[in-house]
Amino acid sequence: AGLMVFQWAAAVAAAAWFTPPAWDGPASRTHVHVWAAAGLGGVLAALPVCLAIFRPGRSSTRMVIGAAQTMFSALLIDVAGGRIETHFHVFGSLAFLAFYRDWRVFIPATLVVAADHALRGYVWPQSVFGVAAVEPWRWLEHVAWVVFEDAFLITACVQSRREMRNLAHQQAWLELANETVNREVRLRTADLGRSCTLLEQSRMQANLILENAAEGIITIDERGVVLQCNPAAAAMFGYESGYVVGKNVNLLMPAPHARRRDEYLARSGGVSDIWGMNRELQGKRADGSMFPLE
Repeated sequence: AGLMVFQWAAAVAAAAWFTPPAWDGPASRTHVHVWAAAGLGGVLAALPVCLAIFRPGRSSTRMVIGAAQTMFSALLIDVAGGRIETHFHVFGSLAFLAFYRDWRVFIPATLVVAADHALRGYVWPQSVFGVAAVEPWRWLEHVAWVVFEDAFLITACVQSRREMRNLAHQQAWLELANETVNREVRLRTADLGRSCTLLEQSRMQANLILENAAEGIITIDERGVVLQCNPAAAAMFGYESGYVVGKNVNLLMPAPHARRRDEYLARSGGVSDIWGMNRELQGKRADGSMFPLE
């Protein structure tokens, strides 16, 4: 839309620059090219600007803009008096239209160039070729160069569309894979949360049983370090529960039993019963007194 408005103003400025005032005796008046550029240029710009604003991205909008763009080229060539340099505006217009990446937009643009050169070349050749008389096939030469450029631009558009499609497919697959991974993570996280909840409930239940059991219960690791000691066991040995945890279980047995356990572990190299294979033994309270244990 902006380019159409700019070209309209440029066409009027070019007409005023290239065409001198027309004289009727001592009085001058604006050349007809200036009025043609202002009026015809406004007509050419109006529809493409409206479509670009109100119907952007549609195929019909691109086709109309493609035809109007090369019509502006024809208008500039006319107001320039058929200067050969102005014909480069046609090739610039085609390059601009290539930004749409739609090869079909070159069809109306090329047809407009062909029709304009053929008709004006027959009726008024000086307005398009800059000379009063030209060969009948002269317009075909110009159109051939336009088709030559079209071939390269169409190839570029097709390749660009193919690359865009491939990138879109890759992006879609990546987004799908990412969504799948995120969904699995959410499911696994939910499962893990439920498992953690059940595990915590089981731990709390086990601790509740351990704390309220009448029997003395002590758990140790493979090195003999006390991990848990319930209140019944702490009372049995005369300690606070928190004091025993983290200490070696040898604290709770007389020295001969402790030595025999250490020797047994040294020989076996693994986990064994606290007091070796003997299950009827003595325990040692915090005050040093002994009592029988099973």
